Amino acid sequence: MDRETVFQQFLQFAGLDAQQGEPWMPLCEAACAQLEGRLRPQADPKDGRLVLAAAACAAHWQQLAAGGTLGDHFTVGEVSVSSQSGQGDGDSLGQLYEGLLAAAAPLLSGGPGGEGLWQVRP
Repeated sequence: MDRETVFQQFLQFAGLDAQQGEPWMPLCEAACAQLEGRLRPQADPKDGRLVLAAAACAAHWQQLAAGGTLGDHFTVGEVSVSSQSGQGDGDSLGQLYEGLLAAAAPLLSGGPGGEGLWQVRP
């Protein structure tokens, strides 16, 4: 998985510029390592679903570490989410991460340790 691509997508999800995002690079590294450790043998590590899931994971962790909730606005491709969009629970980024992880699930095996079954909430 290309770390720079994950980092750039993380910046988009987190609403940060490169300078603001630099201290959070270890979260991107950890998210990549977590997913790479769960890749099925036939999975392509360059699959865009993995990049999006790793970036959303890192952005969600950054949000939790910063002790806050999702900012007023973030953009994913052509989709924009803002505080006025009805996402009142403050965990939109967590929901985005769970959805992107579910999309990448066919590329992943088992749970974090690679064994057993795991489930992503809808």
